Amino acid sequence: MVEINEKYIGSVCEMSSLSNELVCIGKLSALPSPDNEFKLSVASSMDSFPVLAHHTPLKVHIRSAKYDSIFLLGKVSVCKSNIMTFSEIECVAQTEKRDAFRVSYSQKSAFYLKGDRKPAGILAFADISLGGFLCRSREKLSTGKLYNVELPMREGTYLFTFRVVRNLLSDRQDVFTYGCQFVDIGEKQLDALARFVFTLQKENISKLRQHSR
Repeated sequence: MVEINEKYIGSVCEMSSLSNELVCIGKLSALPSPDNEFKLSVASSMDSFPVLAHHTPLKVHIRSAKYDSIFLLGKVSVCKSNIMTFSEIECVAQTEKRDAFRVSYSQKSAFYLKGDRKPAGILAFADISLGGFLCRSREKLSTGKLYNVELPMREGTYLFTFRVVRNLLSDRQDVFTYGCQFVDIGEKQLDALARFVFTLQKENISKLRQHSR
């Protein structure tokens, strides 16, 4: 039986297909029972779950602002508009773990060295996830420093702290590309970000479908 501490109740969950395509995002609402089932519910501000067939296999990434992420594999036993129950739950092998699902995000925003109110430059976002983002900038950022950036989302603008974890090759000498990771993210920020990422994913899928017609 998979054991999950009750401290994870209310944590954001990313559900994806076996091919790592995002299916939906919800919140953990119940721990595994003796028959190895657990339930996921959608926050009131999120859309309802999609209709999924019985025994559909999904990867479940449980993310918490305070605790380590949990990676699971399970099969859908019940799927309603506001609740999803999984059975046959097992921990995903280390080799199957992956970064948070990323979606395209075209936006620009000023960033600041943490503790400084003077803008250090502008970030041009390329994609975003619950764990971080890919961006470009004319400014050189250090991997050893913390920065703040305000992210405009559907329900308002949120301040996030981040660090650079990768310096990527760029096709221009005057522009730098960075892989960034969120640091000290709060539950309120994570909830808002989860809703925003899922909304962007649906919009991207809709655009792809329109272009393919």
